[in-house]
Amino acid sequence: SLKCSSKTSGIETTRQIIRHMHTKDHTTAAATSHESPPLDRQAMYKLLNLKDFSEEEIDASFASIAKPNADNMRLDDVETYLRQRYRQFDEERMQLSHLPANAYSHKLYRRAQLDARSIHDLLLEYSSGEGKLNRSEYQKAVSSMAREVDYMTLMPLSASLLLVGTSVGIISPIMPFVAEKLALSTTQYGVVVSSFALSKMAGNIPSAILVERHGRKPYLVHSLLVVGLGVAGMGMASDWIQLSACRMTVGLGVAALTTA
Repeated sequence: SLKCSSKTSGIETTRQIIRHMHTKDHTTAAATSHESPPLDRQAMYKLLNLKDFSEEEIDASFASIAKPNADNMRLDDVETYLRQRYRQFDEERMQLSHLPANAYSHKLYRRAQLDARSIHDLLLEYSSGEGKLNRSEYQKAVSSMAREVDYMTLMPLSASLLLVGTSVGIISPIMPFVAEKLALSTTQYGVVVSSFALSKMAGNIPSAILVERHGRKPYLVHSLLVVGLGVAGMGMASDWIQLSACRMTVGLGVAALTTA
């Protein structure tokens, strides 16, 4: 089965959808343009009940949107489906009580109308059905989008991981010189070397829990700051205790980064 090129946790994607539903309406020009949809791709996949991108899952997604026994998926089918999905997300998060019924219905209708146009136009761009979205064209469009690599997201992330890996990996060859400069004993040197692995092992499970609770993006960013702080501290350490503390800081940052 096909996999998305960039993944976010289900919790984070659900929060994106909720925030998107309650933001200010897009302009009509933005809604009718053929540019990228206003909601995130991952949020769109979740709305369409797409996770593994198998043929069976895509077929079930089409069946849940199109009218029963219909050959094609129309724009109003997508609007109706999105209204139901948005109401479902709001009910799950209990966010229905802060708006009057008429105002909420209007907001929900407007949001679903704008997003349905964007999603429908995007699916048409990836299909070859000449304005029609039948079951096979829907499968083709979704599969094409799932195979597409988002280089704008992938390249900065890859570069960050490369720099972190380089900064962490280059420490091991120079550790003997650091130990000699600080006159570390064999025991102290062993503590310094093992402190990184110990802190990373200890930080893996808490990091996984926090990532599932708050999403990936904050920890992708904050972990880089922690790693940078630890590496910078190693350059200023004057004894084995400070060096071990900095190595542990780096280990915690790497645990958060690799988990996210």
